[in-house]
Amino acid sequence: MASITEAPDARVPARLGGTLRTVFAGSLARIVGIPVTAFLGLLNTGLVIAHTGSVLYGTVSTIATLGTLLPFADLGIGAGVTTAVAIGSTDAKHQETVTATIRTAFLSLCAVTTAGLILSWSAALLGWWDLILSRSFSEEERVVISIALSLFFICLPFGLGSRILTGFGKNHIAVLLNLSGTAFTLLFTWALVALDAAPISYAISGFFGTLCCNAVVAIVAIRFLKLSNYRPWRRRASGAAQRFRNLRLLSGSGWMFIVMIGLPIGLETGRVVLSHTSTADGLSRFALSAQLYALAWSVVTTAGGALWTVFAKQRKEAAENLRLWKQMVGVFGGLGLIGGVVLITLGPWLGEIISGGRLEIEPAQIALFAALLIVQCVHLPAGVLLTVPSELRWQAACVFVMATVSVAISVTFAPAYGGVAVTAGAVIGILLAQIVPDLVMVRRFLEARTDAMASRRRTTYVSFGEGEPK
Repeated sequence: MASITEAPDARVPARLGGTLRTVFAGSLARIVGIPVTAFLGLLNTGLVIAHTGSVLYGTVSTIATLGTLLPFADLGIGAGVTTAVAIGSTDAKHQETVTATIRTAFLSLCAVTTAGLILSWSAALLGWWDLILSRSFSEEERVVISIALSLFFICLPFGLGSRILTGFGKNHIAVLLNLSGTAFTLLFTWALVALDAAPISYAISGFFGTLCCNAVVAIVAIRFLKLSNYRPWRRRASGAAQRFRNLRLLSGSGWMFIVMIGLPIGLETGRVVLSHTSTADGLSRFALSAQLYALAWSVVTTAGGALWTVFAKQRKEAAENLRLWKQMVGVFGGLGLIGGVVLITLGPWLGEIISGGRLEIEPAQIALFAALLIVQCVHLPAGVLLTVPSELRWQAACVFVMATVSVAISVTFAPAYGGVAVTAGAVIGILLAQIVPDLVMVRRFLEARTDAMASRRRTTYVSFGEGEPK
């Protein structure tokens, strides 16, 4: 196997500076918008708690976050669109393939939406929500839950807008537009307050805000497609693109789909486990802590989406990607440490303000969410670097192990230790099944890329009768 040599390069500081600007432009936009979105989000949470009660808030929050259990609903196709647009934006030869990929992705997600709607309403009719959420719901409440999840599935095709903008290197624009989601959510919550709606109805607010926001982002993405001369809704792909469009879309999306199934199982099932093993008050306190963690993690994932594009565009530069991965592990790890300190310091105080003194965040719980933020940040660069199909297959195996460890610890210890056990399970799973393997395998996978490219070059020379390259 070829060895990757990281030779000194005078351009490295400039490259790193440019990469940091690209990667963190979206995060900067989100940080700038945090005061506004945080204020609106906290106001929305306060309204929900005030009109549902601190005990019922845990159930409403669990319903409102059901979508986080289903990030795999896009079948991993969104990631394929980001990669295709990123490559196509720098190589005109791939533009027809990009057009076919976007069209196929949209039609596939429309099919997923249809299937999701059928499942959502089947759950209402057959009483499955009572079993899933471990609570007895009235017929009207089951309908509300199905409406909420239906809005989530309708969002899926519109969600391609953010993927397209990220592929174009416009992640900061996608972030700024996505900030509107909190405002739309708050407007819907106010409408429910004015209508004196049933407490369970407040679970719909977040899904409504996301749908409106995704629609806005999709409109802007379509504008960028037009400016770049892409017409996936009008033009027919050429013969070559037509033959390979499904291959391109599915060559990594299948494994990405498995990754997206494993991640929510390992990281987002805490509320479901606690709804079966903990008290209503314990579930509400965990949900409040998780909301603060999610705010910090959203800043980091914004940068992760932009970093995916950077790695995709220089996929053939193994040595540069290895160097950049090491640098980004340090940068993101440092950000995670800072974010963790902020969570531990301000989390309990913010929790008291948000809940109006009704809920108290446990120091151990917020400390473990800080640890979760750190390990997530350390792993993130490898997660967006290793996106070749063979690498995604390996990631899928690691995620499966992580989810197994996380769920096993949660189910075993949650009855005694509550949300602390759930978060600890996630931290241990990521550390053992993702970070440790990253340190061993990233260099090996990049060396394998170098070998594969060298093999293709030799094949090309021989096929043209020019012999081996000297």
